[in-house]
Amino acid sequence: MKNHYVLKVSLLLSFLFAINNLFGANINVSGTIASNTTWSADTVKVTADLTIANSVILTINPGVYVQFQGHYKLDVKGRIIALGTASNKITFTALSPTVGWSGIRFENTPILNDTSKFEYCVISYGKANSGLSNDKSGGAVFLYNFSKVVIENCILSNNYAAYYGGAIACRYNASPRIINNLMVNNTASSVGGAMMIYSSSNPILINNTIAYNTSSTGGGIYFGNSNGLVKNCIIYG
Repeated sequence: MKNHYVLKVSLLLSFLFAINNLFGANINVSGTIASNTTWSADTVKVTADLTIANSVILTINPGVYVQFQGHYKLDVKGRIIALGTASNKITFTALSPTVGWSGIRFENTPILNDTSKFEYCVISYGKANSGLSNDKSGGAVFLYNFSKVVIENCILSNNYAAYYGGAIACRYNASPRIINNLMVNNTASSVGGAMMIYSSSNPILINNTIAYNTSSTGGGIYFGNSNGLVKNCIIYG
């Protein structure tokens, strides 16, 4: 009888462990990610500014919901791999759409880091609206002097920049690959409702739909002192 009871308890614990692994626990994060890390929790709550240190890789598994609890940023000095799937996307958003969050920032990321990748992600309610000029550009994603970023099959919506690039800003030699995305309902107060591309930045834009974005100049895309490839994109509204 005792052995039978121990077996039942063991089976119950194994079942609970499996359930916990299946659904994951919610976690709080802040500060610096100093070693290679994988997020697989249901919800990751960002409770202060967060930095991925140089040469460190943050991997985010499909289905993870990254929720910024205040106007905080994700500063990438290393590398981020956020690969969702068509049926199980990764979400970056704010607890409060009114307050927003400060976006994903690649500012002078060391060039020795390999390519960061975002696939099948939803990035919404980023607000670049405080601090210095760079902090007021790129509501969802900001790139400055760094190009090794791929954004593919993502939705960028309802993001805002007080200056440049409601969804994405590329400044000073910032040339990412932006492929097959939907950028909708983003706003920049100055230029580039969806995207601002400036100062020797030459991104590759292929198969993107850019719709119903707003700015005083360049409602869809604004190019200044830059080139780049725009191919098979639909820009309207």
